[in-house]
Amino acid sequence: MAGDQEPLSKLILHALHVIFAFLRNILIALAKPLAGLASIGSTGAVVGTATLLGSVLVLGVGITVLPQGHEDTMLYFHNNGSNWDHIAATLSSGNGSKEIYLDMMIKPGGIVKFDLSKALGLSDQPAPSGTVYTFSEYSNVLGVTSGGNNTLNMNVQGYSGNGNQNANLFNLLYSGIPVEQISSGVTGSNITYSNNPADGQQYFSSIIPSGSVYSQESFTINNDGTVTIQPLVSPVFCQIVTL
Repeated sequence: MAGDQEPLSKLILHALHVIFAFLRNILIALAKPLAGLASIGSTGAVVGTATLLGSVLVLGVGITVLPQGHEDTMLYFHNNGSNWDHIAATLSSGNGSKEIYLDMMIKPGGIVKFDLSKALGLSDQPAPSGTVYTFSEYSNVLGVTSGGNNTLNMNVQGYSGNGNQNANLFNLLYSGIPVEQISSGVTGSNITYSNNPADGQQYFSSIIPSGSVYSQESFTINNDGTVTIQPLVSPVFCQIVTL
């Protein structure tokens, strides 16, 4: 009977819900395989369609546009020690790109984040996979007053986007470092970087030679967005600081 039938508009809306739920499930199932089709010439239309379907979902009678995630490659430096860490470093690759100079001050238990993608001019895109960077740093251990010895104990890690936060964690550890006095104006963790060698020289000249530790690592950008960090020069006490 006509009185028992649902209105046509309601049936259409219900059908739309079913169709878009079905398409969404297909999109999720195909997300990883589609990411691997970049080398196939006809993939452009498929990926474009998948992107359109993934960014627009019909919910009730409204349209919601889902924001795209950032895929920046980030480097993280976490001070596990009981004193402040001061680090001046260079980051360079073998492809002729300019060196990046960094200056970091990290409080006990603190962390600083370095956006490698932004520093390379890549906006929100990950750093090129397969690229190997050399990270060379001098470190001081700082306290409210100077005197005594303490330990440099830092975790270093890198990944793109959300990444795997448990992957490829590197620990930089060296004990028996003379504790130098921290500047009175330092109030919190911070990081500064520059492509200008003059700035790099200023960063390195702020390291106190009498209590500095030198070390060097390689940072390799992997296909899955993680960063593998391996030692090149183990931490060594060094009283001469050069850029």
